[in-house]
Amino acid sequence: MKLLAVIREFSSILFNKVDGDDIEIKPSAKTKDTAANIAYDLPDGAIPAGDADDTIALLAETQIFSNKTFDGLALLDDDDSHSYTFAAGALTSPATLTISTGVSDTFVFEDLEQTLTLKTLTAPTIDSITMPDVGASHNYTISPGNLTTAVTATLPDLGSSDTFVFEDHQQTLINKILTSPVVKSEIKLRDTADNNVFNIAAAGDLTGDQTVRIPVITSTDDFVLEDVAQTIINKTINGSDNTITNISLTTGITDTLPIANGGTNATTATEGFDNLAPTTTNGDMIYSDGSDNLRLPIGSAGQVLTVTAGIPAWETVAGTGDVTSGSNITDNALVRGDGGAKGIQESGILIDDSDNITNITSAEADNGFINKLENESDFTITAGYSMLHSNMTVKTGTTVTVAAGSFLDVFDTITVNGTLTVNGTCTLR
Repeated sequence: MKLLAVIREFSSILFNKVDGDDIEIKPSAKTKDTAANIAYDLPDGAIPAGDADDTIALLAETQIFSNKTFDGLALLDDDDSHSYTFAAGALTSPATLTISTGVSDTFVFEDLEQTLTLKTLTAPTIDSITMPDVGASHNYTISPGNLTTAVTATLPDLGSSDTFVFEDHQQTLINKILTSPVVKSEIKLRDTADNNVFNIAAAGDLTGDQTVRIPVITSTDDFVLEDVAQTIINKTINGSDNTITNISLTTGITDTLPIANGGTNATTATEGFDNLAPTTTNGDMIYSDGSDNLRLPIGSAGQVLTVTAGIPAWETVAGTGDVTSGSNITDNALVRGDGGAKGIQESGILIDDSDNITNITSAEADNGFINKLENESDFTITAGYSMLHSNMTVKTGTTVTVAAGSFLDVFDTITVNGTLTVNGTCTLR
């Protein structure tokens, strides 16, 4: 129904309801002073009864609604050309939408690109996150791959600002523990000066997965590299599985090699020979049995070294022993035996340093050469022997006989003061 009223002519319009109280429509203080006509477009149907005085909602008026239920809500844009329409979905129970107070703000919409500030998102589901860089010229877009199940990424409690680690971006990682990592291509380690890197890469194409184990170490240690000169300690190298070349026996080995390992267990030749020799006692000797060097213990006093069954041995030989003599022997005197007790005694015959013989009382020459002969008694050069000397004197009262078949050669002079009997050959040269 239409209601057209001239506000200046009517102070109010009274509607009588079929039952209950009447409804009075009257202008507000604002419309009383308005000269223009105001048209009220009343909706079809009954006018609801209120519990108290109320106001008709007008199209162009700024009014506050209370206790209203809207099937839909539309908001016109700034130039009234389009509108925002708000519509509720099918709720299973009443829901309350609370708008916070404090400052002017903007609704956040599902598909509209907006910048959110001061927001706490509880268990959000986000298709992708786009973040502009510092210069607002490019964006970082964070989006998940195609997951087969829900996955939770937990951010650690940070003590200070930090940076995400990215797959293809070169970054320096600190304070990280990598559990079963798979590193493609190579691992790069920067040197201490931060100007070069060590590249750790697989040597070739593996036919299967391999595990390189790092031992438990008690302090900082270094990797052993193939071509770098390094000093290795606390290592056991299996010689049957490894080939070690170019070891200097003068500078490359700094400790003694035990005998059980083919060494001498010493650092000098004398000590080494002593360690290897089979001898154990003072006076022991070493002999070979054709295959091994063996120990021959020292013999007893008076024994002599002989050969028995092709090897040396100490034996006691009958008739052997020390020869004894008086306390003094005359210089240049010939010695002679003194009975069966292995004693010796001096004789009266002297042989000086020029081989001159004196004090001969009797003699049988036996193929010898004498520089000078002065006989003190008779002597004979027996048959089959010869005597050669430089000069010869036959003293008075003595006889020198050259037996038949013997020879006497004198190279200087023969002085005969006694008797020289020649039955063999006597030659004065």
